[in-house]
Amino acid sequence: AIADYKMALQYEPNNSDIYLFIGRNFFAQGDLKNAENYYKLALTKRTDNYGAYAELGLINAQTADYKKAIIKCDKSIALDPSFEKAYYYKAWIQAQQRQYPEALKTLESAIRINQSKSKPV
Repeated sequence: AIADYKMALQYEPNNSDIYLFIGRNFFAQGDLKNAENYYKLALTKRTDNYGAYAELGLINAQTADYKKAIIKCDKSIALDPSFEKAYYYKAWIQAQQRQYPEALKTLESAIRINQSKSKPV
């Protein structure tokens, strides 16, 4: 998949989401350094890429830099308050720091967002 995304960059070199997707693929392979590099590249193409901020937060958490991780998740949430994944990441990070009441509040926010997106049939 990474090779295909890199090929797509030849046609759309300024497409921030392609860099984000490449980063996610590297992350899935456990290659945090390349994942981080591609998330940062995504932000050079579009500074409001809330997905890239959330993913960088997860990278920071994987390296136990929880302060930076929370900052990145908060930035993602500020850019798109309806982006649930940033809340889930933030709650996990808070739980890793044994900040259980805060993690619960963050999860409750994610649930409210999810429920607001669900429409009755």
